[in-house]
Amino acid sequence: MDQYRGYTVAGMFLVNFVGSLSAFHYVLKHNSGFFSYADSIMPAFIFCAGFSYRLTAIRRFSEMGASQACWSYIKRSLALVLVSVSIFTFNADIGGSWVEMEESVGLSGALSEFAFKFFKSGMWEVLSIIGVTQILLLPFINKGAAARVIAIIVLPLLHVLLSWSFNYDFANGLPNWFNSFYGAHNGTVWDGGLFGPLAWSLPMLAGTLTYDMIAASTAPRACGRLIIASAVLMAGGYLTNCLSRLYDQNPELQAAIDTQRDSLTEQRDSAKAELDQLKAEIEALAAQEASSGDSEERPPASAEMVSLKRRERASAGVLKGIEKKIGSLGRIALDPVIPSGERLKNAQWAWAEYPFIRPEFGGQEINYWLMDKKRMVSLPFTLFSTGFGLFLYCLFIVIVDVCKLELGVFRTMGQNPLAAYIIHEMLLRGFDDLTPEDGPLYWGLLMFAVFFLLTYMMVRYLEKNRLFLRL
Repeated sequence: MDQYRGYTVAGMFLVNFVGSLSAFHYVLKHNSGFFSYADSIMPAFIFCAGFSYRLTAIRRFSEMGASQACWSYIKRSLALVLVSVSIFTFNADIGGSWVEMEESVGLSGALSEFAFKFFKSGMWEVLSIIGVTQILLLPFINKGAAARVIAIIVLPLLHVLLSWSFNYDFANGLPNWFNSFYGAHNGTVWDGGLFGPLAWSLPMLAGTLTYDMIAASTAPRACGRLIIASAVLMAGGYLTNCLSRLYDQNPELQAAIDTQRDSLTEQRDSAKAELDQLKAEIEALAAQEASSGDSEERPPASAEMVSLKRRERASAGVLKGIEKKIGSLGRIALDPVIPSGERLKNAQWAWAEYPFIRPEFGGQEINYWLMDKKRMVSLPFTLFSTGFGLFLYCLFIVIVDVCKLELGVFRTMGQNPLAAYIIHEMLLRGFDDLTPEDGPLYWGLLMFAVFFLLTYMMVRYLEKNRLFLRL
């Protein structure tokens, strides 16, 4: 496992470094519609986290008791979130000008908007995802295999259900019923966003079950069953991915798109009229307050003015979402998760493109059943990526446990993955100006080699001095 974890960390270095460089093949970059090598790294890392989670939980729950063990994991998981936020910042703000903020929504309103944006999309980098997913799985981590098998089925299916109900539109910044409670109408998400841990639970739970199989015998003896499990998961991922072919261009569905456009146009006109009314009220109130002022200094905004401007801001967000939805018609499916009866009636059943190959189907509408990690973390993606990661782990069992071959670089990275992750993120920023996006391949390879060597040397120094950062 140390060797395999080290491989995932090294793979993370590679795909994070070359992701923006045009000279490198698309398979080394993250993609929103199909499965690439770059997309395999994060699920494998979370799989490793699940393996270690189960290993430590058995001992921790036995020694500390359930309540103390749960509290210790909550603290450690929140510490991971804090580390993630410290590295990537909040990815949200309260406004560029204090005066404008106070006069538009007030401090409390700005903080509320900040919190909604942060929890929707700003905080979800890999360490935060691991931390929150661990908390989500606390009720199952010390249970038997049957309970975790049920969880590995129910939680991803719950993600599908929520995506059908509202989360697909929520993640893409389109109008949905959940926005009336939550806000953050137009923001999009990355790596699943607020509801992503439901999907990421699949590779983490797979890691816990893998540990059980190996602990019950040995890694080489369990390898055959693990390979079968990996094949089943990859097949499930590919077959569910084939549902995306239901969304190939179909002239029979144009009438439904036109009907939706007419309905949205009416909603847009109504939202625009409401926004214009609010603007008129704000102008009238501003004129009234200016005429009643006793000093030449600009008076602070009244509570009534702040309330009106909050409503204006929310109304503008609703209008922008409707306009975005209109612009997405014909590009994003009207029924992206559960195909409509009309779609099924006129369906052209076909196989999806194989993983690692960019699809070339013309006119396909964007839908949930693509292997999408970038935004939705779809079920086809989590199934296939978990199976692929498990297959690679089986290869490491053969290479390391059977053939007795190891790489020192994987050992170094695998035993100190958190330190390696933090160091590589810091160094990545330093190499931005040295690696232009349109640079030639040889330059990109040279800079990556320097970057990798520097990162390795720092982590190796920590290893030699027995300094390990563990959460």
